[in-house]
Amino acid sequence: MTRLFALTGLALAVSLTVTAPAGARAPGANAKNTKHHAHHLLQAEKDLTAAEAAITQQNLPQAHKDVAAAIRQVEEAIHHHHKHHISQPTNSGLTGTFHRAHHQHHHSLLHKAVAEMRAAEKQLKAGNGAAASRDIQVAQKTIASAIASHHQLIGR
Repeated sequence: MTRLFALTGLALAVSLTVTAPAGARAPGANAKNTKHHAHHLLQAEKDLTAAEAAITQQNLPQAHKDVAAAIRQVEEAIHHHHKHHISQPTNSGLTGTFHRAHHQHHHSLLHKAVAEMRAAEKQLKAGNGAAASRDIQVAQKTIASAIASHHQLIGR
């Protein structure tokens, strides 16, 4: 009977190791990269908030600088996400497929946010602060979704 329990325990341990997402096997392995990735997204949020404040003060050149800074932050986050998450091998099977799909969704949110910020940048260049503000608000929501998606990816 104890041999049966030992074999069952061994089978369970092997199945958990094989089906766990790549990040779950080594919780500290990507901790630094994960925090760095999140830092870029949080900084982009701050930059967009500063851009909104600059638009409110009718300082479109400063708003343009803030939006450009936010774009750079999200592009850095994309780079880190691609380097440390998407390009990393994951498990095969349903768990691996789900994990890759979640990463791809997160990555697409980041690209969407960049496109929305570029639209705001274009409106600022044209001197249209109201339209830029709307684009910034849309980008802020997309970045918030990307941050939430990021937290789901790392299990927080």
